[in-house]
Amino acid sequence: MSSPPIPTRTRAPAMSVEDRRTAIVAAAVPLFLDGGPAVTTREVALAAGIAEGTVFRAFADKDELVEAVIEAALDPTPLDEALDAIDPELPLVDRLVAATDALRERVTTFLKVIPLVGSVADGRLKTGGAPVHLPRLEALLAPDADRLRLSPTETAHLLRGMVVASVHPSFHPGQPRSSTEIVDLLLHGVAREA
Repeated sequence: MSSPPIPTRTRAPAMSVEDRRTAIVAAAVPLFLDGGPAVTTREVALAAGIAEGTVFRAFADKDELVEAVIEAALDPTPLDEALDAIDPELPLVDRLVAATDALRERVTTFLKVIPLVGSVADGRLKTGGAPVHLPRLEALLAPDADRLRLSPTETAHLLRGMVVASVHPSFHPGQPRSSTEIVDLLLHGVAREA
């Protein structure tokens, strides 16, 4: 009778330090957004399919990993791409609903990042610049500027504020408003039609 094969441990494929960091962060972002600062480096290693020591060869400590997760989670590229992908030929309402969907996702992610920011050692976290998506929102509104009581710039700011207020739990009672409801309120207000 032959003995069962001895399991062999596979090593993580050779990668540059930057590629390894990117792969670890990609695995870590959803964990930290769902679990907050309590996520362990062991859990990150398991999700990334690597040994825990590999995490510490790519990052000096957990704070440095969390900083990279925050930076990745707040990367404006996905929002910019989502806004750029909206067909400018769509009717205004459809363009705004699509933009609102993208903004809601961004705000939801941002709210999940806040507890992580508080967990990073003071002075280590880099702060981002001004929002870069506002010109994209303005461009979506520009074709219908003559139909709006406010400028595309003011309307873009108002839409962004309404999205934040609809998603942040302290600003709304009960369930958040849907993207369609937000757009309807933006364009038609809260007064009933006479």
